[in-house]
Amino acid sequence: QTALATAREAMVIALREYRSGLLSSNDVVTLQRSRNDAENQSLSSHMNYLKQIMNLRRELGTDLAKIYG
Repeated sequence: QTALATAREAMVIALREYRSGLLSSNDVVTLQRSRNDAENQSLSSHMNYLKQIMNLRRELGTDLAKIYG
């Protein structure tokens, strides 16, 4: 399971526990930050992957404007 999936699952559980009075709002905010950090890391990793694909295609001589333009 990825860090992002784990963070999302933890958030669902935390909200349930908060509504039941088992967690404080501070705990929920902390988990929200963790989930947001995981989301940002996932997006950043995906963006870097896409950039590397573009660089590889450019290096191989692919006409990127023709494909993506």
